[in-house]
Amino acid sequence: RIHLYNNMSDDEGAFAIASLIEQLPKLEDFMMVSSRVKQDGGQALARTLVGKTLVSLDLHDNILGPETAGALVNVLQGQHHLKHLNLSETCLEDEGVELIANSLM
Repeated sequence: RIHLYNNMSDDEGAFAIASLIEQLPKLEDFMMVSSRVKQDGGQALARTLVGKTLVSLDLHDNILGPETAGALVNVLQGQHHLKHLNLSETCLEDEGVELIANSLM
């Protein structure tokens, strides 16, 4: 499990954490909240979370934007064990929320 909160690491921190995630094949619980992660960092995190069997994913209070939604859809597809998902306050806008909602159905 990785829990990062309010560390203001921005995209550079997200890139570093993404490198770490690649080395953790059994990661089930990932939280990086209130960290000022933007589109590029969010997409990097999402790319490394694809294929993980997640139980919990929390990226709330970051500035991911609607462009990151497609990358998050790739993470969420087939996540049958996911019990907790928090993407609040991530600036996904209507189009991003719709993409993600449709991937969960």
